Amino acid sequence: MKVISKTAAKPERAPDPRPARTRAAILAAVERLGEQGAELSVSSVVAEASLSRSSFYSQFNDIGDVAVQLLRELYEQNTVPSDPLAAVKFLLTEFSAHRHLYSAVLGDSATVSAEWEVCEIIAAASLPAIAAVAPSHIQPEFAARFFASGALACIIPWLRSEQRASVDSFAEQLLELRPNWVQSGS
Repeated sequence: MKVISKTAAKPERAPDPRPARTRAAILAAVERLGEQGAELSVSSVVAEASLSRSSFYSQFNDIGDVAVQLLRELYEQNTVPSDPLAAVKFLLTEFSAHRHLYSAVLGDSATVSAEWEVCEIIAAASLPAIAAVAPSHIQPEFAARFFASGALACIIPWLRSEQRASVDSFAEQLLELRPNWVQSGS
């Protein structure tokens, strides 16, 4: 009689592909709605994606969370350029690529938490560069949040503008607004 050990390792299962497919369907629906200029809401996204609301909520908390997770993943999966101009262009290119989504969740109709989280992501990305040049009397974390919130306050109307400046020229304008201690140190 063969004895089977209760501690024998079970074969590993392949990851369930359904969450990734659901997430991809949601993101594709957001893109299609954006291209159509349609309203972005959980209802419109689930209808466009042919998903249930519970499927949406299994992946995201709300529409603002879609934008936050996209931006967070972008910064986690990519190396942000160390050159300030390239770093700002990196951010603006992402905002521009998902203009409808970011326009819908940032600013007037924004959920405060989504806007705050986007600001924190930008601040965290800029913190190393700011910490490297900050005078001793300036807290780098404070300066990073200050610059991130100011940049976001300029980016939101740029995103919503029908005749907006190019990524290149807008990035250059944002960098010109930096104080001398940042400009001279970068």
